[in-house]
Amino acid sequence: MKKLILTFVSILFIFSALAQKPEKADLITEFQMNLRNNGFFFPVGPAENLILPTLRFRYFLQDDLAIRADVNVAIQSTEVNAIDDLFGSGNIGSRTQNMNTTGLGVGVEKHLVGNNKFSPFVGVGGSFALGTATSEYTDFDPTTNRFLDGNTGSTENKGVTFSGGFFAGADYWVTSSFYLGAQVGAQYVATNSKDGFSIENGVEEVNKGGTNRAINFYAIPNFRVGYNFNWQR
Repeated sequence: MKKLILTFVSILFIFSALAQKPEKADLITEFQMNLRNNGFFFPVGPAENLILPTLRFRYFLQDDLAIRADVNVAIQSTEVNAIDDLFGSGNIGSRTQNMNTTGLGVGVEKHLVGNNKFSPFVGVGGSFALGTATSEYTDFDPTTNRFLDGNTGSTENKGVTFSGGFFAGADYWVTSSFYLGAQVGAQYVATNSKDGFSIENGVEEVNKGGTNRAINFYAIPNFRVGYNFNWQR
């Protein structure tokens, strides 16, 4: 077992020593996995367990200049149950929430002086996202998250977000094909929520939409791993 581990470490060290940054005409793809317990699900705010990745493609026009395109899909479904603890009947109420976001982004990266394994960069980019949030509940009070006999309802909200800003980050090439990375930045975000609705016990109400604008500074606490399709030069 020790010999196997030593062999693996030796191979990894050799590939790491030979690692090389991408060059002109290289095509890079990466997955970006969020490591937080909370993620932002447009248009309804924080939600638990954002687990699906951003898929990013980067094409190097020059050794130090790349364009990139992002595809982001965020899907979540959660269920909350509440037991009748007031009268002790043992009945259970529940609420199911579904939140889906699909987004696209583009950007330009300028890679700075580093070395064969470390590549810092700065850039600008923009994106837009479409989001839908729905919920259904039975024998449940959505305000207090407690059991409420006979209370039923549903909600739906939709919207779109546009953003643009600048960023800075770095890639560390573990081998000539794989790298790890991180990114920080600031962006202007405009969110336009459409009119939604809520129905409770047969009574429908309209949830008025609106527009929200903000400037956000962010440091992405995520794990990025990428692959260079043209590493065998």
